[in-house]
Amino acid sequence: MKEKKFWKKGIAVLFLMAVGCSAPYRIPKITEPAVRVSIDADASQKAGALDHSWEVITGSGNASLYIRPGWGERTLAHLSDVHKNLGIQMVRFHGIFLDKVGIYQGPGNYDFSGLDRVYDGILATGVKPFIELSFMPEKLATKKSVGFPLGYRPFISPPKSYEEWGKMVEAFTRHLVERYGLAEVKTWYFEVWNEPDLSVFWTGKMKDYFQLYDVTVKAVKSVSPELQVGGPASSQSSWILDFLEHCKETQAPVDFVSTHGYYNDTLSRLMPQVKKIVPEAEKNMAGKSFHDEVYLVDQIIAKTFPKPLPLFITEWNSSVAYSYSLRMMLNDHDLPNDAAFMAKAIKEVNGYTAGFSHWTYSDVFEEWGLPGTHWPVKTAAYHGGFGLITIDGIHKPAYHVFAFLHQMGKNLIKTGVKSANSEVDAMATLDSDKLAVIAWYWVDTLSKKETGAPAAMTSLRIKNLPASMVGKNLRGFRIDQDHGNTFPEWLKMGKPGKLSEEQIKTLKKLSDDTLRAPELDRRVDSPNLTLEFKLPPAGVVFLTTE
Repeated sequence: MKEKKFWKKGIAVLFLMAVGCSAPYRIPKITEPAVRVSIDADASQKAGALDHSWEVITGSGNASLYIRPGWGERTLAHLSDVHKNLGIQMVRFHGIFLDKVGIYQGPGNYDFSGLDRVYDGILATGVKPFIELSFMPEKLATKKSVGFPLGYRPFISPPKSYEEWGKMVEAFTRHLVERYGLAEVKTWYFEVWNEPDLSVFWTGKMKDYFQLYDVTVKAVKSVSPELQVGGPASSQSSWILDFLEHCKETQAPVDFVSTHGYYNDTLSRLMPQVKKIVPEAEKNMAGKSFHDEVYLVDQIIAKTFPKPLPLFITEWNSSVAYSYSLRMMLNDHDLPNDAAFMAKAIKEVNGYTAGFSHWTYSDVFEEWGLPGTHWPVKTAAYHGGFGLITIDGIHKPAYHVFAFLHQMGKNLIKTGVKSANSEVDAMATLDSDKLAVIAWYWVDTLSKKETGAPAAMTSLRIKNLPASMVGKNLRGFRIDQDHGNTFPEWLKMGKPGKLSEEQIKTLKKLSDDTLRAPELDRRVDSPNLTLEFKLPPAGVVFLTTE
């Protein structure tokens, strides 16, 4: 009865979200006057490494989607795309123990056929699994509580028997090692559960999660101590200190720390941990959402634990919201402004994480239901999904910025930006004779009522280029309302929920063929180069030598 009341309240909240705002997305308008921006890069001054941690791992929906008729093919095709073109190495998703995958058949009885289809398909794309050990098989669940009743309905309670859970995890792990080999599986990661601090994913308390972790890590390590296990996979950096103190006190093995962050999160759950263990770290906060979160978590880990532990942000995005039907939950996921945000976030976390996992690579996703099935994701084609790629394989603007960033090198050069507008920023790399420069202009459409912003009249000056670069050609690319952006054309089409084959073909071509900006092309005639260009709000400019 309590569960029914809970979900009735939840549906009521969704209804209020659906009627609470007139526009589910905001497209920044250019206002006057323009602002002047100077970007100065010195090729002779090294500025550390660009770690490419965003390429280490990406996120997906749930395990069953990889073997779902009509959806598995798309999910794998999109994964192959981001591996080949964006450099993605690993993928994390929910629910490997879902009954739709079918591993747990009862005490001591396991069926790994569905599991094999999931991982065989993923590995065939060239991508490795980052394993999230979730959720509870129905036969093991203490309660019939499910998360996301409009979607994939995972069971989210602690197990009836922790012993049975441990046996299942051990059998699961042993099967992986037998099928794929220890040399391969020890390069994967085993993350225990997903966001146990949230009742939509875990009905137990913190102590119950710690018991689950202890049993799980023991089970995995019993197969091989070389396998890598971590947690707490929390939201908003919750439970980090408690988790590490628990592992330290009980000597439970831990090989990495994981948590999640979204731009519209706050630091309210993190700051009490900081004040308790590393209050001195507050003075180095930069007032930037992702930088401050990963920096502070990194400080907590270093102060609390006796050995260095890598930090994985196993979910992040510009907004925790998706679906345009939920009008109070704004997002830019289909729009050029999201591309600018991705570059901003990646610069903020550079150097702090072992993996920075964008959530998600594809709009094939199922928390509120599969796209096109029912409200609030009835409009399948463009519905504000988390993905870099629409369900029809159309690249969104954020996909293109990841492609640009993939072309960046690893050696940053000193780059400074002078502007009255703090949201214009840039990075530059120089590796051997390859120069890459990216500049972006993000507009905070999610927390501000006004979405207008002036254009940035930008002067880019690069000095002290090596003599070997003279004679090379610099090629220009853009992402903005007119480049790499299909959303306006979809609006002109009448916002169809299901696209025809001809419409898909048109939109794919529009997305991929409008990135080039030949007006930005330059020949490097001397070690010093100046380039003037207009950077619109919600815009990205990318320059690279051939």
